[in-house]
Amino acid sequence: MGRGKRNLIDVLAGLPWPVGLVVGALGYLTLAHGVPMWFARQGGSLAQAFAGASNPFSLLGWLFFGMCAIGALVSFFNARRTRQLLDTCTGLESIAALGWRDFERLVGEAFRRRGYSVEETGLGGADGGIDLILRRDGRRIFTKYKQKIYDFPHCQNAEKRCF
Repeated sequence: MGRGKRNLIDVLAGLPWPVGLVVGALGYLTLAHGVPMWFARQGGSLAQAFAGASNPFSLLGWLFFGMCAIGALVSFFNARRTRQLLDTCTGLESIAALGWRDFERLVGEAFRRRGYSVEETGLGGADGGIDLILRRDGRRIFTKYKQKIYDFPHCQNAEKRCF
């Protein structure tokens, strides 16, 4: 992802969707039950406020869970779209018609299917010259992709591979 400011939904949308649901459930349990329990054990006027039937943190817990659920849904639909993208690209013409973001997603999905863990670094903005970071078997590979054919004289000594 890009280097700009990111909110909770953006962060969770970049992770696998079950992570968003787990974070949301844990956050809800902490806010709706854990925080009031902690305040109740402290004694004093706060303990009396949380001893009643109303829980002021319950709504906050539900809001946090809702934000996490939205991030999980975005993550789920992004992953589904990326999987379909690779399945529908049948030739060079369909790949050439893709935008740069979809092209990077396509390459990332191809490496995922080959058993790599893929971190997409450039989809949200400036990527520092690295499009994808691939991980497998303890190795980390930094990659840069171009949708068009260019001649880069300064890259002649770099390792180039065609997959």
